[in-house]
Amino acid sequence: ANAALLESRECSIDNFIHRPTVEFHFRFYDVATNQTVWEAASVTQGTNLSGFPTLIRSLADTTAQRMLRENVVQ
Repeated sequence: ANAALLESRECSIDNFIHRPTVEFHFRFYDVATNQTVWEAASVTQGTNLSGFPTLIRSLADTTAQRMLRENVVQ
């Protein structure tokens, strides 16, 4: 299937004391029909040892695993 990430609804980064959090909303569209083919939201909360790069890697890994599990990608 031809799909593309055309927009992200929200990307907010809140840095509480020692507990950074990243929240992101994904929406993938079929480029032929412009219909949403997959939509998800993810929240990753770190520890006092995790920084922004660690949170982004966690977000990407979790999202990729979910997309594989739901057969969005192969």
